[in-house]
This record gives sequence, C-alpha cells and structure tokens, in this order.
Amino acid sequence: MTFLPKWCVWGWLLAGALGLANFGEVFLVAMQQWRGVPSHFNSSTPFDAAVFFLMAILIMFAGIVILMVTLLTFFALEAPRGLTWAIRVGMLLLVTGQVLGIPMIRLSSHTFGAAGAMKIPHALALHGAQVLPVLAWLLLFTNWNEIQRTGTVTVGAAGYAGLVVVSASQTFSGRAPFDLDLPTALVLGICAVFLVGAYAAAVIGLRTNR
Repeated sequence: MTFLPKWCVWGWLLAGALGLANFGEVFLVAMQQWRGVPSHFNSSTPFDAAVFFLMAILIMFAGIVILMVTLLTFFALEAPRGLTWAIRVGMLLLVTGQVLGIPMIRLSSHTFGAAGAMKIPHALALHGAQVLPVLAWLLLFTNWNEIQRTGTVTVGAAGYAGLVVVSASQTFSGRAPFDLDLPTALVLGICAVFLVGAYAAAVIGLRTNR
C-alpha cells in the first residue's frame, strides 16, 4: 500500500478493517489452541461451531479488503515496472489462495479425494504476495535496467504461478503432492527452475553490483 495514493480516510478504513479482521482471526485460533481443541473444521460443540463460523466471517472481511487492494494495484499503483507487476501478480495469487480455501470449508477437510492435500496450493498461492515482491525488491539493488528487472520478475512469476497450478491440479485430481506422472513432473521441474533461476539471477546481479 506504500505505492498506492495516500487516501487518508480510505487508507485507514482498509488497513483498519484488515488489521481488526486478522487480529480477531489469530485471537480465535490461539484461543482454541489454548483450550486444546482444533481451531478449524471443529463443530464438536455449539461453542466450537460458533467460533469457526465467526472465523469465517472475519476472513470474509479480510478477503473483501484484499480484493479491493488488488483492484487498486491495477489502477492506481505507482512503483517501478518490475515491482508493479510483482505486486499485481502476488495479489492475484493471494486472492487465488483465498478462493482455494472455499473448497476446504465446504468439505470441512484439508484433503480432496483420496490424497489431494488442499493446504499446499492454498498456502503456495497465499505466499505469492511475499515471494514475488521480495524478488522485485532485490532487483532494485542491482544496476540492471528496468527491462531486465521486469523480465526477471516475469520469469519468476511464471514459475511461481506454474507451481500453484500444478499443485492445484494434483489436489483436485485427488493425488498426493509428489504422485506425479511424467508430463506433470516435467512442468513442475520447469516451473521450479524458472523461480529459482530468477532468484539466482537477482543474487548474481547484487554481487556484480558490489
């Protein structure tokens, strides 16, 4: 949000709503853990069911704020081009991660089918909002031009998005994360090379800049 226009009232409303929703969510999770009961998908008592329902409401508020900020990044973001696209793709992946959480709630389970681990694509997508902007931030300290930085971010973003797609495909097919056929394994390997290669290029650029 540093790179968005400084709309005082809207900024406080967005940041305040997100902060309160996340604080309430973490508080409820911690409370359930302190009580020694599962925090998620727990309807064993009316109280536990009410806590999980309230957690869902809080996440819905957080999701609305995240969706609004994501839209703003496409219309009002002012940052270097490589960082701009890292933030945009990262926010889209964050929204995707929230969407992938919906089947988990509907199924009341982390497993789809026989062995599809729903947590993996859910977590991968959520953390795209950190992995890609960090890559773009590192590139700001190189002596590369903006075309080179944007190209490296594009490669990293393609690799990370590919990992999310492969992970989601495995999950919705009911297969374990590494129960891969040959074509899927090749795609997974290429995506991993793209992401690791982008970070490696950034580190090399930093060392060269010294």
